[in-house]
Amino acid sequence: DAVMNYPFTTAVLDFVVHRSLDAEGFARQLSRLVAALPTRVHHHAFNLLDSHDTPRLLTLCGGNKAKMKLASAVQFAFAGAPCIYYGDEIGMEGGNDPDCRRCMEWDPARQDRELFAHYRSLIALRKRHPALRTGEFRVRHAEPGGSVVAFERFDERERLIVILNNDGEPKTFTTDWGGRRWLDALSGETVVDGRTPAAAPESSVELPPYGFLILAEGK
Repeated sequence: DAVMNYPFTTAVLDFVVHRSLDAEGFARQLSRLVAALPTRVHHHAFNLLDSHDTPRLLTLCGGNKAKMKLASAVQFAFAGAPCIYYGDEIGMEGGNDPDCRRCMEWDPARQDRELFAHYRSLIALRKRHPALRTGEFRVRHAEPGGSVVAFERFDERERLIVILNNDGEPKTFTTDWGGRRWLDALSGETVVDGRTPAAAPESSVELPPYGFLILAEGK
């Protein structure tokens, strides 16, 4: 039942790399992807961002690791099976075929270990949170002409909010947090605590250029 989810590839690259989709357009594309396939197929779709037939992701991003991390965050937070082209996780570059098929770099001294740690953290995150694998999807925020998209992944046990900024400038995201505590799902640190009596119903979080936040609802 698995399919190569090339429409996912196009949507993410158009939002992060080419910036031909604004926030509203990207959110609409993600919603269409969810609606286009039966749930069982959608959860097993191969979500790829590059392959042996395309330039490598880091090359597409112009060497900008923040953009690459943003794209990979969507890949791991969206429904479907993330497919990493070998070597992306350690910073390999390459243009059109055959340049994208360079031999794997096995020497740790020549690998980008910080980027490798980023991918490991996303893999661990997805393993910790079943809602990222098989949960429902819902757009929370996406404005016409905007650069910030927020969507939820949730099931009967947990809820996460994924916030993305595809702009080269910092952005602020403001919403009603429902009087609950929200943790950075990667670090475990509290980002928003709406439980205190003095807490305002709405508050803001800051996103760096091409930054993202994945927040998990605290207990």
